[in-house]
Amino acid sequence: MSRRITLKVSEDQDGERLDVLLVALLHGPSRSRVQSWIKADRVLVDGESAAKPRVQVFAGTEIVVLPEAEGETETRTDPELDFTVLYEDEHLAVIDKPAGIIAHRNEKHQSGTIADLATARWGELPSFDEADRPGIVHRLDRETSGVMLIAKSEAALTELRRQFHDREIKKTYLALVYGPPRFDSDWIEERIGMDPFHRDRKGVVGPGEGKEASTFYETRERFGALSLMACFPKTGRTHQIRVHLAHIGHPVWADSVYRPRSGSPVKPPADAPVMTRHALHAHAIEFTHPATGERMEVKSELEGEFAAFVAWLRDSGGI
Repeated sequence: MSRRITLKVSEDQDGERLDVLLVALLHGPSRSRVQSWIKADRVLVDGESAAKPRVQVFAGTEIVVLPEAEGETETRTDPELDFTVLYEDEHLAVIDKPAGIIAHRNEKHQSGTIADLATARWGELPSFDEADRPGIVHRLDRETSGVMLIAKSEAALTELRRQFHDREIKKTYLALVYGPPRFDSDWIEERIGMDPFHRDRKGVVGPGEGKEASTFYETRERFGALSLMACFPKTGRTHQIRVHLAHIGHPVWADSVYRPRSGSPVKPPADAPVMTRHALHAHAIEFTHPATGERMEVKSELEGEFAAFVAWLRDSGGI
């Protein structure tokens, strides 16, 4: 997969050596790999191929990087990774995360994360002792889209994480689920821990096991065999909404992990839009601005295939 990265040299970076600066800003590739990009004309300085890795760059200079991903050939068809900024100031940003991108690096993914993209856009971001998570305040699952907070300063990161810890941040998710819920609204209060049968998954566990988890839901629309829910998690456990909804018999549509116990009971007709990711979207986040004290809410509306599928359900009358 390839992506175009555009950087602007700041006053603090004035006079830096090109390859050294790129290693620092991109937080991932080695210096030798960056030098190979420069020698292969994959790095442009103010629109021109960089002459040498050791060339100096100055404040205001635009650097464009066209990296070659591991195992990639010269033919590139993958779309560029990117996100939309919904709100931004000097302290923080709220982005609209696309489905298919993980929040930060892990053992399996060493590039192309939200943290990488944020660093490429804004430069060095705070991470404390978590070097692989610059700017990351909280996470969304890889296939979950929607609002996500990015901290630009250590003070903002500290305060926003405190708000999450103290449950002062309110989040709203939209989920398309299997089946018609019995109730228009209800609480799901079941503890979540490791699934005893699938060690790579989470599951509902018994008293005294795992961690407490609480989710409130409202049934927004009913489409026969499918329903659109709004979910309001009080706690923030890994995969919480997906696990809780599956536990009450309404797993998220197209979720490849927390699927219906007896296989998919619903098969859409051939003319239905295809869902290639699970139907869970972080619709809104409400928090207190760490610098101004203002209470803020930022929203992300449904887009792409999720929005197209819901629109089709409305037009067709459901399944």
